[in-house]
Amino acid sequence: TATSSGILLAVLSVRQVTSVVGATRPVRAFAGPLVAGGAMAAVILLSGASLVPAAALGGVAYLVALLAFERVVFRGDFNLVVGVLRRRERPSPQATAGLRPEPEQPGVEFEA
Repeated sequence: TATSSGILLAVLSVRQVTSVVGATRPVRAFAGPLVAGGAMAAVILLSGASLVPAAALGGVAYLVALLAFERVVFRGDFNLVVGVLRRRERPSPQATAGLRPEPEQPGVEFEA
């Protein structure tokens, strides 16, 4: 059935991830989102704004609180994520080796 397949997939996925990254640490996994959720709830409740502006403010508060908490408490994890995101912004030279962009407009030339 779908339920047993889902459970089996979840168990095998957790086993695979654990073998690659090690045991999970619940405090590290949930502390940041809990703190950020508290900040979001406080901003929403104290803002007195209607639904849409309060939700937007709450979302911003969540993001700011999560990033600040992770940067202060789990700096190594924060730096790892920032490094991965920076590497995704620009392709590696190996990924673009031999590729030459095609001109989109007539008369536009690219250096070889």
